[in-house]
Amino acid sequence: MIQYGVVPSIRIHYKRSALKQYLKDNRALRTEMMIDNPQDFGNNRGIAHFDALVALGQRFDDRLLEQEQVSQDCFVPLEEVRRLGQSTVNLKGQRASALRFGDQRVMAVMAALATFGHIPAGLSNKTLRQPVSDLLGVPSTEYSSAQMSTTCVVCGSKGWSSEFPSPITTS
Repeated sequence: MIQYGVVPSIRIHYKRSALKQYLKDNRALRTEMMIDNPQDFGNNRGIAHFDALVALGQRFDDRLLEQEQVSQDCFVPLEEVRRLGQSTVNLKGQRASALRFGDQRVMAVMAALATFGHIPAGLSNKTLRQPVSDLLGVPSTEYSSAQMSTTCVVCGSKGWSSEFPSPITTS
């Protein structure tokens, strides 16, 4: 809860750098990335690398703003939920099975995907498998890499993540 006289701010630290967001002069939202050591991000110091550092800072700013926007728009339209329940065919003509909302595996994958929305490196079978198996309440040895790969293909077919291919038709 924000009360009068309280100035909210966000500070995210990484090594010797920080992403901060605050109300400037209590009127305008300001988001900025402070990069104190470019080598923390695999860049060198110097004016020759200035453009790359500005672009990097802008990507961090955009990512934070995108996550804030996503967190405020959590509604899934009814048509999207209906589309999950239909089989799809991807660009290579491969069919992906329908996903039933409420199914334990589907709900575990949706929850795992939601927790990884802020990760800049993206998603993979390896990063999703452990959280999905935890949410299913089974050891990761029982939820195999092959099962997770199948799930990733289905998720891509449904357009759940830009990391996986999108569907072209629904049947």
